[in-house]
Amino acid sequence: MTFKELLNNPVGKGTGNVAARYTVINDLKRRMALQQGIGGFELTVYDRPKGEGWILFFKVMSEKFYQKIKLYYDTVIEIIPSPEDNSNSILESEVKVMTNMPSFAFTYAYVAKQKGMTIPWLERRFPAIFWQQAPENRNPDATFGFEKSIMFVCYWLQENKYHFKKALRDLSKGKANLAVLLSKFMPFEKKLEEYKEAQKQVRELQKKSGFRVSKSRKTGKMTIKVQGQVSKSTQKARIRKVAKSSLSTKMEPKRPTNHL
Repeated sequence: MTFKELLNNPVGKGTGNVAARYTVINDLKRRMALQQGIGGFELTVYDRPKGEGWILFFKVMSEKFYQKIKLYYDTVIEIIPSPEDNSNSILESEVKVMTNMPSFAFTYAYVAKQKGMTIPWLERRFPAIFWQQAPENRNPDATFGFEKSIMFVCYWLQENKYHFKKALRDLSKGKANLAVLLSKFMPFEKKLEEYKEAQKQVRELQKKSGFRVSKSRKTGKMTIKVQGQVSKSTQKARIRKVAKSSLSTKMEPKRPTNHL
Protein backbone atom coordinates (compact mmCIF):
# COMPACT_ATOMS: atom_id res chain seq x y z
CA MET A 1 0.00 0.00 0.00
CA THR A 2 1.27 3.47 -0.82
CA PHE A 3 1.16 6.46 1.49
CA LYS A 4 -1.44 8.06 -0.79
CA GLU A 5 -3.67 4.97 -0.61
CA LEU A 6 -3.35 4.88 3.16
CA LEU A 7 -4.35 8.55 3.39
CA ASN A 8 -7.38 8.25 1.12
CA ASN A 9 -8.76 4.75 1.56
CA PRO A 10 -6.90 2.18 3.69
CA VAL A 11 -9.83 -0.23 3.29
CA GLY A 12 -9.03 -0.68 -0.40
CA LYS A 13 -10.47 0.10 -3.83
CA GLY A 14 -14.16 -0.50 -4.48
CA THR A 15 -15.07 -0.61 -0.81
CA GLY A 16 -17.48 1.59 1.07
CA ASN A 17 -19.55 4.64 0.29
CA VAL A 18 -17.39 7.59 -0.82
CA ALA A 19 -19.38 10.16 1.17
CA ALA A 20 -19.22 8.01 4.30
CA ARG A 21 -15.49 7.50 3.85
CA TYR A 22 -14.80 11.22 3.65
CA THR A 23 -16.96 11.78 6.72
CA VAL A 24 -14.65 9.41 8.60
CA ILE A 25 -11.54 11.10 7.17
CA ASN A 26 -12.73 14.59 8.10
CA ASP A 27 -13.58 13.45 11.63
CA LEU A 28 -10.13 11.87 12.07
CA LYS A 29 -8.42 15.01 10.77
CA ARG A 30 -10.40 17.17 13.20
CA ARG A 31 -9.49 14.95 16.14
CA MET A 32 -5.85 14.85 14.99
CA ALA A 33 -5.79 18.67 15.06
CA LEU A 34 -7.12 18.63 18.63
CA GLN A 35 -4.41 16.16 19.62
CA GLN A 36 -1.78 18.32 17.95
CA GLY A 37 -3.01 21.31 19.94
CA ILE A 38 -2.16 19.59 23.24
CA GLY A 39 1.20 18.23 22.11
CA GLY A 40 -0.13 14.79 21.34
CA PHE A 41 2.59 13.80 18.84
CA GLU A 42 6.32 13.23 19.20
CA LEU A 43 8.27 12.24 16.08
CA THR A 44 11.80 10.96 15.55
CA VAL A 45 12.99 10.21 12.00
CA TYR A 46 15.72 7.74 11.00
CA ASP A 47 17.12 6.53 7.70
CA ARG A 48 16.36 2.90 6.91
CA PRO A 49 19.49 0.83 7.65
CA LYS A 50 19.36 -0.69 4.16
CA GLY A 51 18.08 0.97 1.03
CA GLU A 52 16.34 4.28 0.54
CA GLY A 53 13.63 5.50 2.85
CA TRP A 54 12.90 6.38 6.44
CA ILE A 55 11.59 4.97 9.70
CA LEU A 56 9.25 7.36 11.49
CA PHE A 57 8.93 6.62 15.20
CA PHE A 58 5.95 8.37 16.83
CA LYS A 59 4.69 8.68 20.37
CA VAL A 60 0.95 9.30 20.06
CA MET A 61 -1.04 10.49 23.07
CA SER A 62 -4.22 8.57 23.82
CA GLU A 63 -7.32 10.72 23.29
CA LYS A 64 -9.47 8.45 25.44
CA PHE A 65 -8.17 9.53 28.81
CA TYR A 66 -8.14 12.82 30.62
CA GLN A 67 -4.99 14.80 29.84
CA LYS A 68 -3.51 14.42 33.33
CA ILE A 69 -3.10 10.69 32.72
CA LYS A 70 -0.32 10.47 30.17
CA LEU A 71 -0.69 7.38 28.01
CA TYR A 72 1.22 7.21 24.74
CA TYR A 73 1.21 4.59 22.00
CA ASP A 74 4.30 3.68 19.99
CA THR A 75 3.44 4.03 16.30
CA VAL A 76 5.98 3.35 13.55
CA ILE A 77 5.68 4.12 9.84
CA GLU A 78 8.31 2.82 7.42
CA ILE A 79 8.55 4.74 4.14
CA ILE A 80 10.04 2.87 1.16
CA PRO A 81 10.30 5.03 -1.97
CA SER A 82 10.15 3.43 -5.40
CA PRO A 83 13.48 3.66 -7.31
CA GLU A 84 11.52 4.94 -10.32
CA ASP A 85 9.87 7.74 -8.34
CA ASN A 86 11.93 10.91 -8.71
CA SER A 87 9.37 13.23 -7.12
CA ASN A 88 9.91 15.04 -3.82
CA SER A 89 6.74 13.55 -2.32
CA ILE A 90 6.32 10.24 -0.48
CA LEU A 91 2.73 9.85 -1.74
CA GLU A 92 3.68 7.03 -4.12
CA SER A 93 6.09 5.38 -1.65
CA GLU A 94 5.29 2.01 -0.10
CA VAL A 95 4.40 2.14 3.60
CA LYS A 96 4.60 -0.42 6.38
CA VAL A 97 2.98 0.23 9.74
CA MET A 98 2.95 -0.91 13.35
CA THR A 99 1.41 0.40 16.58
CA ASN A 100 0.83 -1.05 20.03
CA MET A 101 -2.63 0.53 20.27
CA PRO A 102 -5.12 -2.22 21.24
CA SER A 103 -7.43 -1.55 18.27
CA PHE A 104 -4.61 -2.41 15.87
CA ALA A 105 -3.66 -5.63 17.61
CA PHE A 106 -7.18 -6.97 18.11
CA THR A 107 -8.69 -5.84 14.80
CA TYR A 108 -6.09 -5.16 12.10
CA ALA A 109 -2.77 -6.85 12.91
CA TYR A 110 -3.59 -10.16 11.21
CA VAL A 111 -4.93 -8.44 8.08
CA ALA A 112 -1.95 -6.08 7.90
CA LYS A 113 0.36 -9.09 8.09
CA GLN A 114 -1.49 -10.85 5.26
CA LYS A 115 -1.27 -7.73 3.11
CA GLY A 116 2.47 -7.34 3.72
CA MET A 117 1.98 -4.06 5.60
CA THR A 118 3.61 -4.94 8.91
CA ILE A 119 7.20 -4.23 9.97
CA PRO A 120 8.86 -7.65 10.44
CA TRP A 121 11.42 -6.67 13.11
CA LEU A 122 8.64 -5.31 15.34
CA GLU A 123 6.35 -8.33 15.10
CA ARG A 124 8.08 -10.00 18.05
CA ARG A 125 6.66 -7.27 20.32
CA PHE A 126 3.23 -8.92 19.97
CA PRO A 127 1.99 -12.38 20.98
CA ALA A 128 2.20 -14.76 18.02
CA ILE A 129 -1.56 -15.36 18.03
CA PHE A 130 -2.17 -11.92 16.52
CA TRP A 131 -0.26 -12.95 13.39
CA GLN A 132 -1.62 -16.48 13.20
CA GLN A 133 -5.33 -16.22 13.97
CA ALA A 134 -7.84 -14.12 12.01
CA PRO A 135 -10.07 -11.85 14.15
CA GLU A 136 -13.30 -13.30 12.74
CA ASN A 137 -15.58 -11.56 15.23
CA ARG A 138 -13.94 -8.12 15.25
CA ASN A 139 -13.04 -8.02 11.55
CA PRO A 140 -15.17 -10.60 9.68
CA ASP A 141 -14.52 -9.00 6.27
CA ALA A 142 -10.73 -9.19 6.78
CA THR A 143 -10.14 -5.60 5.70
CA PHE A 144 -7.61 -3.05 6.85
CA GLY A 145 -9.27 0.14 7.99
CA PHE A 146 -8.98 3.55 9.59
CA GLU A 147 -6.88 2.54 12.59
CA LYS A 148 -6.79 5.69 14.70
CA SER A 149 -3.15 6.04 15.73
CA ILE A 150 -1.87 5.19 12.24
CA MET A 151 -4.29 7.56 10.52
CA PHE A 152 -3.54 10.31 13.04
CA VAL A 153 0.18 10.26 12.25
CA CYS A 154 -0.41 10.11 8.49
CA TYR A 155 -2.70 13.15 8.59
CA TRP A 156 -0.26 14.87 10.96
CA LEU A 157 2.56 14.34 8.45
CA GLN A 158 0.42 15.73 5.66
CA GLU A 159 -0.75 18.72 7.72
CA ASN A 160 2.79 19.67 8.74
CA LYS A 161 4.29 19.20 5.26
CA TYR A 162 6.43 16.24 6.35
CA HIS A 163 5.16 14.11 3.47
CA PHE A 164 8.03 15.48 1.38
CA LYS A 165 11.32 13.61 1.04
CA LYS A 166 13.41 16.71 1.66
CA ALA A 167 11.63 17.37 4.97
CA LEU A 168 12.33 13.80 6.13
CA ARG A 169 15.98 14.04 5.09
CA ASP A 170 16.32 17.24 7.12
CA LEU A 171 14.69 15.65 10.17
CA SER A 172 16.59 12.37 10.01
CA LYS A 173 18.99 11.51 12.82
CA GLY A 174 20.92 9.10 10.62
CA LYS A 175 20.72 5.38 10.03
CA ALA A 176 18.40 3.53 12.38
CA ASN A 177 19.73 1.06 14.92
CA LEU A 178 16.93 -1.50 14.83
CA ALA A 179 17.92 -3.06 18.16
CA VAL A 180 17.59 0.32 19.87
CA LEU A 181 14.26 1.09 18.21
CA LEU A 182 12.97 -2.37 19.12
CA SER A 183 13.74 -1.66 22.78
CA LYS A 184 11.86 1.67 22.58
CA PHE A 185 8.73 0.00 21.19
CA MET A 186 6.85 -1.26 24.26
CA PRO A 187 5.66 -4.89 24.03
CA PHE A 188 1.92 -5.04 23.41
CA GLU A 189 1.08 -6.97 26.57
CA LYS A 190 2.86 -4.37 28.72
CA LYS A 191 1.11 -1.54 26.86
CA LEU A 192 -2.21 -3.27 27.47
CA GLU A 193 -1.41 -3.33 31.19
CA GLU A 194 -0.70 0.42 31.01
CA TYR A 195 -4.05 0.94 29.29
CA LYS A 196 -5.92 -0.95 31.99
CA GLU A 197 -4.05 0.92 34.71
CA ALA A 198 -5.04 4.23 33.07
CA GLN A 199 -8.67 3.13 33.13
CA LYS A 200 -8.31 2.31 36.83
CA GLN A 201 -6.74 5.70 37.56
CA VAL A 202 -9.59 7.49 35.80
CA ARG A 203 -12.16 5.64 37.93
CA GLU A 204 -10.25 6.39 41.12
CA LEU A 205 -9.84 10.06 40.16
CA GLN A 206 -13.56 10.37 39.55
CA LYS A 207 -14.43 8.59 42.78
CA LYS A 208 -12.11 10.68 44.98
CA SER A 209 -12.81 14.06 43.42
CA GLY A 210 -16.53 13.63 42.94
CA PHE A 211 -16.06 14.62 39.31
CA ARG A 212 -16.70 12.73 36.12
CA VAL A 213 -14.55 13.67 33.13
CA SER A 214 -15.86 13.01 29.64
CA LYS A 215 -14.83 14.02 26.14
CA SER A 216 -17.20 14.94 23.33
CA ARG A 217 -16.53 12.98 20.14
CA LYS A 218 -18.04 15.85 18.11
CA THR A 219 -16.08 18.79 19.52
CA GLY A 220 -13.24 17.12 21.41
CA LYS A 221 -14.00 19.32 24.42
CA MET A 222 -13.41 17.98 27.92
CA THR A 223 -16.43 18.21 30.25
CA ILE A 224 -16.17 17.96 34.03
CA LYS A 225 -19.41 17.06 35.77
CA VAL A 226 -20.09 16.81 39.50
CA GLN A 227 -21.38 13.37 40.39
CA GLY A 228 -25.14 13.49 40.70
CA GLN A 229 -25.36 16.57 38.48
CA VAL A 230 -27.62 16.24 35.46
CA SER A 231 -27.45 18.06 32.15
CA LYS A 232 -29.77 20.95 31.25
CA SER A 233 -31.61 18.79 28.72
CA THR A 234 -32.22 16.14 31.38
CA GLN A 235 -33.42 18.81 33.81
CA LYS A 236 -35.88 20.19 31.23
CA ALA A 237 -37.17 16.69 30.46
CA ARG A 238 -37.79 16.07 34.15
CA ILE A 239 -39.60 19.42 34.51
CA ARG A 240 -41.85 18.58 31.55
CA LYS A 241 -42.59 15.18 33.05
CA VAL A 242 -43.51 16.68 36.43
CA ALA A 243 -45.63 19.39 34.80
CA LYS A 244 -47.50 16.85 32.70
CA SER A 245 -48.08 14.66 35.73
CA SER A 246 -49.31 17.63 37.74
CA LEU A 247 -51.70 18.74 34.98
CA SER A 248 -53.25 15.30 34.60
CA THR A 249 -53.73 15.10 38.39
CA LYS A 250 -55.52 18.45 38.51
CA MET A 251 -57.90 17.54 35.71
CA GLU A 252 -58.82 14.15 37.18
CA PRO A 253 -62.33 14.31 38.81
CA LYS A 254 -62.61 13.58 42.49
CA ARG A 255 -63.66 10.09 43.31
CA PRO A 256 -66.85 9.77 45.41
CA THR A 257 -66.22 8.85 49.00
CA ASN A 258 -67.73 5.62 50.16
CA HIS A 259 -69.18 6.21 53.64
CA LEU A 260 -70.56 2.70 54.06
